[in-house]
Amino acid sequence: MKQRHDQTSRVLLEQESVISVSAVITTCGRPELLRKAVRSILEQTYEGDIEVVVVFDKIPVDELRDVEVPHGRRLTTIANTRTPGLAGGRNTGILAADGEVIGFCDDDDDWHPQKLAQQMAVWEAAPQAVAIASGIDIRTDGTNIVRIPPEQVTFDNFLRSRVTAIHPSTMLYRREDLIGRIGLVDEQLPAGYGEDYDLLIRATRFGDIYSTPEPWWAFSGTGHRSLPAVGRTSLLVCRISWPSFQSLNGARREQPGLPGKWRLRKPRWGTGNWHASGHVAHCAEIGCSCAPTLL
Repeated sequence: MKQRHDQTSRVLLEQESVISVSAVITTCGRPELLRKAVRSILEQTYEGDIEVVVVFDKIPVDELRDVEVPHGRRLTTIANTRTPGLAGGRNTGILAADGEVIGFCDDDDDWHPQKLAQQMAVWEAAPQAVAIASGIDIRTDGTNIVRIPPEQVTFDNFLRSRVTAIHPSTMLYRREDLIGRIGLVDEQLPAGYGEDYDLLIRATRFGDIYSTPEPWWAFSGTGHRSLPAVGRTSLLVCRISWPSFQSLNGARREQPGLPGKWRLRKPRWGTGNWHASGHVAHCAEIGCSCAPTLL
């Protein structure tokens, strides 16, 4: 099955027509920053069609009529019709988008004009990649911090580290993956915290993430943005049934060398499932088949 999908992906990225891209922006009330972000996407040098889908979360829809839309570009403004918050907003945008590839952008970020062209070139060279990232340039409070991600990041890499240089506003995914084998952004995580990490872990079960070696994304707001620094000691939520929890706990007792310990948590989010929490490495080390998510 995986081989068949890889072959399909290769055809998608090697076909003669230029692949269309939809960029999804969720916003909740920063009109000037939003317009800057939108324009940075509409002004991409990428030759394919680009659609910007702006999802307004818990605020009235602004049609952005003052934003000029060049030829080969489209701008769509819609309301969040799913769970309030970033995850629901992004999913609303994904489902409304027409592009073969989906990119995310926050409303206070902007893309370098060559971002899409450079990332799509990387994808053409590595069609087996499940997603594409880029470096980031954080410009705040008079400082300029550049973070360049590894050229290739695997599922095991993400189990051991959040790899903070891979930022959600740089990511490109195939739309068919997000509505299919990977799944949409998880809207049930508490307060939406860690939904990007969860998506990266789920995505890399099907392939590696490749990155460009340059910072094609920038955050230039006036405040400080704190990027999550998640390591081996971060707590994860492992969504499992009660029998599975007993099995996992028994596995730990049989392997006393494992760091930390599992703790039973009450059912959350109305699922009726029990949850266990432990260190990020646990799921891999004791053979749990779940996709752990950040707590």
